[in-house]
Amino acid sequence: MKFKKSMALILSTAVVLSLFSGISASAAVTESSSTTPHTIFVTFNGDPKTSRGLTWFTNSNGLASQVEFSTKNDLSGAVTVNGTASYEVDGGDRNTGDGVTSDGKTMTATADVIKAYGHKATLTGLKPGTTYYYKVGDSAKGWSKEGSFTTESAAASAFSFIDVTDTQAAFNNSDYYSNWAPLINKAFTTAPDASFVVDGGDLTNNGGDINQWYDFWNAAQTRFMHTTFVPVAGNHETYLAKTSGDYLSVTNSFKNNKGSNTIFTCGPYLNSFVNHFNLSLPQSESADSTKQGAYYDFNYGNALIMVLNTNLLNADGTLTDAQLNWVKTECQNSNQKWKIATFHRAVQSIGSHIADVDVQALRAQLLPIIAQDGIDLVLQGHDHTYVRSKQIGTAGVPVAKQTKITETYKGVNTTFGVNPTGTVYIINGASNDKFYVDNYNAAGFEDASKNVYPDFSNPTVTGNTLDEANDPTGATVASCPTYSVVRVDGDKLVVTTYQYNTDTESQNVLESYGLAKPNQSALIAKINALPSAKSVKASDKTKVNAAYSTYNALDAVNKSVVTNSSKLISLYNTLNKHK
Repeated sequence: MKFKKSMALILSTAVVLSLFSGISASAAVTESSSTTPHTIFVTFNGDPKTSRGLTWFTNSNGLASQVEFSTKNDLSGAVTVNGTASYEVDGGDRNTGDGVTSDGKTMTATADVIKAYGHKATLTGLKPGTTYYYKVGDSAKGWSKEGSFTTESAAASAFSFIDVTDTQAAFNNSDYYSNWAPLINKAFTTAPDASFVVDGGDLTNNGGDINQWYDFWNAAQTRFMHTTFVPVAGNHETYLAKTSGDYLSVTNSFKNNKGSNTIFTCGPYLNSFVNHFNLSLPQSESADSTKQGAYYDFNYGNALIMVLNTNLLNADGTLTDAQLNWVKTECQNSNQKWKIATFHRAVQSIGSHIADVDVQALRAQLLPIIAQDGIDLVLQGHDHTYVRSKQIGTAGVPVAKQTKITETYKGVNTTFGVNPTGTVYIINGASNDKFYVDNYNAAGFEDASKNVYPDFSNPTVTGNTLDEANDPTGATVASCPTYSVVRVDGDKLVVTTYQYNTDTESQNVLESYGLAKPNQSALIAKINALPSAKSVKASDKTKVNAAYSTYNALDAVNKSVVTNSSKLISLYNTLNKHK
């Protein structure tokens, strides 16, 4: 199943998308006279119940950073908030293969530099569980189109979010985001109640090119303008997109127990990530540590969600002490039922980067620590393929025993790890048009594969194909974009990953995997208090039947933890045998 879109379809998609935009897609950020806000992101900044951060860009300097917002969709009675002063951003030039930069000028050894101006504002004192409508800009020079977001409800309740990763276009051209736009639309059709979107990094191919950020946002702006975005810093966010003569080149030498290895990185393009997002960062993050990304967290419902920055590394490829200590402290201080971490470089994978020495260093460092800190789920990126790990324990290896129950959840056949020990790691694939295959020949593949489920992949074919039992379409992960819907529902946490064919506008479930922490101690105690089979009397029938009714109403996951259910069933059958 390959993408064989005609050029006419690609162009028509671009035209349709541009109709939703306040500015032309082809103009991007190169028209310095434009005052129209663009590349607008709403992020969590503070308590999701009462605050939001906004960031946007303009092509002219000296404009105000203002937000008008209201609970009315016509913005009547709007409140105006003044944000911070605008800041200049070196936007770079796109390193295209056709000899023309993104602003239509001939590429030379000293590429032209695009200037853009960022704006940030923070909204506080919002009401929980309320939909707000907003626009950003300058009251004297013009506003953006209206957007909206909904704050978290006051009482912790079930929620869902969309998880995508590696949205970067394979080529530096806005047309190549044409797969990303229908994918995110499909994701919201599948999960219309999604509270926010997590993107696991590599949002762009070259973070130093301001136009790639615009292309990314513009393709999906009708969704971005009406949700909250949770960005994760990928390695490509640090790349400087100029001609080869203008690269800021650094060589990071990481050593492991197999000797010395060198990784070449184009970049870092400093501050590209934090320039685009208004986030509440921990005090442990200095201005120097945010040059290549950021780490932060927030609580939502009964979950702690942590965003790590795997660009911020020591010389040996491990996370810095400051970030690692932050992870430990946040986990130890949290009483949330679920702890979710997301970061870009995948430490549990059989993908293309499994032998990278920084990934090997992170794997050795993080696996035991993440399990010790009680993190239940890790959402990863970087490898552009679907992978799910086994439950990894505090020793950094799979736990020996795991109870699994399969049942239908939200209409999808889902396998649950019940009261799991350790952590499960998932990569949900790539969400645009850049796909990798499993790295079966890489050094370290055999060791890496012990912690994941290689049966989800077939090494005899090109691509990353699920077995026929799980993939009735016969389609390969490596030729279709994917996304996940993550649902946090009381004592259940479920990740359902979909493969979407933008040619046929059809999708199939790659896998639905969940974790469950059911607590049936009250019912267990009630059953224990019932008489034994030898001493049960007819007068006990009401109590037995009430307990049985409670048990019978449970789903398969909750029934599996009622350790004395056999006693209850026996008593029920004895007292009701003549019914």
